[in-house]
Amino acid sequence: MSEHQRAMGLALRWLSRRDHSVHELREKWAKKDVDEDAQTSALERLEELNLIDDQKFADQLVRQLKDRKGRLAVRQALKRKGLSEAVQDIALAPLDEGQQRTAAIDLMRRNAWRFRSDNTSKSRAKAARYLAGRGFTSDAIHTALETASDALTDAQDDTL
Repeated sequence: MSEHQRAMGLALRWLSRRDHSVHELREKWAKKDVDEDAQTSALERLEELNLIDDQKFADQLVRQLKDRKGRLAVRQALKRKGLSEAVQDIALAPLDEGQQRTAAIDLMRRNAWRFRSDNTSKSRAKAARYLAGRGFTSDAIHTALETASDALTDAQDDTL
């Protein structure tokens, strides 16, 4: 079996499980000691067959994360996958401030039980840390806290 065939076989096996970025494939091939020329030729063939596309991969990842993570966390996930700044910027375009506010509000309402406390300021601080830890901007967090404050109050009432 040629090195190119080996690289293609490995890539097809990995791609049958989930999509991968070019960077991820190169890292996996490196762990398997696949020749650099075989990697390059396999990537060219996979692109011809439309089996890999970093932009499509990035768009898919953003769609998966956009309701649970803020723009900052999604960008970090894209960076970890080895995607270029240009690809990241295009994929992140739909995550405007309005979408992020809505996602933060929804996330906060769904998880209001996490912020239960007898003290309203303590509940708000917990909620703010929760959203910040998920990569939401301070504007989105502030809006979510103002809009979903009833959810925090209801969660506190449930504990009494």
